[in-house]
Amino acid sequence: MAHDARDVANQLIRRGAEDHQIFTHLQIQKLVYYCHAWMLGIHGQPLINQDVCAWEYGPVINDLYHSLKKYGRDQAQVIPNIESETYTPDETEMIDSVLRQYGGLSGVHLSSITHSEGSPWYQTVQQKHGKNVVIPVDLIQRHYKDEYDRFISEDDQEG
Repeated sequence: MAHDARDVANQLIRRGAEDHQIFTHLQIQKLVYYCHAWMLGIHGQPLINQDVCAWEYGPVINDLYHSLKKYGRDQAQVIPNIESETYTPDETEMIDSVLRQYGGLSGVHLSSITHSEGSPWYQTVQQKHGKNVVIPVDLIQRHYKDEYDRFISEDDQEG
C-alpha cells in the first residue's frame, strides 16, 4: 500500500533521531525518494502515493517540499498533523536500509547522485527538455530494478 510521502519523511526523521542523526529538508526529500525508488525496483510496489517531479536539485515530492521548505538548511522536524500509517515488514526494512546506505550523506551529495547520467531524473529532464515535470513511475522502477539486478549479479560473481 502506498503511503503519504510526508509520513515516510516523519518515519525517517524519527528513526534518524533514534541514531542521533539529524536531516535537512534536502536530505529528507532525497531519502524519501530513495525509499520509494528502491521499493519500486526491488519489490515492484510504490512506497508513496504522490508523484515525483524533476526539479533543479533532483527528484522532489511537491507535498513534502511545501511541508518542509520552512526549515531551509536547518534541521527538519516531524511534520505535524500527518497520521502515522502502518508499514509492512518489506517497507520497514526498505526505510531502515535507505537510512543505513544514504543517511550519512549530505543533501548536496544525495542530490548529485540523483543527477547521474542515466538516472530517472536525468532521463526525464533530457526527454522533456526541462524541469518541474513528473518522473514516470515505470522509469523509476525500471532504473532501480536494473541497479538491483546489477548489484545481485556482481554479488553472485564475488561469492
